[in-house]
Amino acid sequence: MPQIYKNFLAEDECQEIIDFTKETLSEKVKTTIGAVITRQYQSPRWKYIFTRIELAELQKYVDKINNIIPSHEVTSIRLLEYPVGALMGRHNDAALPEEGESHAGFIIQLTHPDLYTGGYLMMANEVMELNQGDAVFYYYMTPHRVTKIKNGTRIICNVRLKQIDKS
Repeated sequence: MPQIYKNFLAEDECQEIIDFTKETLSEKVKTTIGAVITRQYQSPRWKYIFTRIELAELQKYVDKINNIIPSHEVTSIRLLEYPVGALMGRHNDAALPEEGESHAGFIIQLTHPDLYTGGYLMMANEVMELNQGDAVFYYYMTPHRVTKIKNGTRIICNVRLKQIDKS
């Protein structure tokens, strides 16, 4: 079952992450397993813009996530920007070989919900009501989707996590 973390980030922290991706960034990133992959692409099917971020580029947020969810560790971070018309169909996440092992996700709402219409995050057929700075933790077995953006732009941070063996 998804778990919501209210006020995980402050408004200025959300803006700092958004501003970071507006800078001139390299075309490629190096993943935690050493693969060099393309930083950004736009989904031809669902129209969202996907930007990968190296963990060291936002290390203080990686540390914050690792501290709040000590049973897991961050393996990748990406920013997803949903302009007008963008959506994401119903799916279950899965680990990507080039990004390494992962089992769970952590979605952080970066934009204030008043700045766009549509774009509802649905998890297991339930609307996740997230304000700016709120986050939701979920396991990959949780089906989810994002409804079509009707106006404005929705920006989220999608974090991939792997479970840590505590034995």
